[in-house]
Amino acid sequence: MDVHPEAFIHERAVLIGDVRIGQHSSIWPNAVIRADWNKIVIGQYCSIQDNTVLHASNDFYVEIGDFVTVGHSCVLHGCRVGNKVIIGIHSTILDGVEIGDNTIIGANTLLTEKMVIPQNSFVIGIPGEVSKRINPSKMFITYGKIYDKLARQYKCSHRR
Repeated sequence: MDVHPEAFIHERAVLIGDVRIGQHSSIWPNAVIRADWNKIVIGQYCSIQDNTVLHASNDFYVEIGDFVTVGHSCVLHGCRVGNKVIIGIHSTILDGVEIGDNTIIGANTLLTEKMVIPQNSFVIGIPGEVSKRINPSKMFITYGKIYDKLARQYKCSHRR
């Protein structure tokens, strides 16, 4: 396990196996990051929110870029997520999926095995489909910094 000292891991989060978490990232209550079969790499300024599960499979590890917000109760299984991505609440991302940079995955979206989502996409549905193209936005970086600030406040007021 390799967790940057400036990352925030809530005391009720569970991390197992070959997990790597970058600077200024936050892992919130009841998140499970299970790298028992393969590695899970989370970049900088990421927020893995409450009740989310990340799990690697034998064939696919999980890689999450920088400035990624993963909403509450998501499942990410053996997938690759680019930089500056928002994954909406209750979304499910399955083995072999690749999500390009500057992308929004809408709430409750299902991305089935080996889907490739191009950069600058807005994706929604079951199964997910690109509904429109979006322009890169500072919003992705703003969210990363907001959750970093929140994590720092929480870390200071609720020490382990």
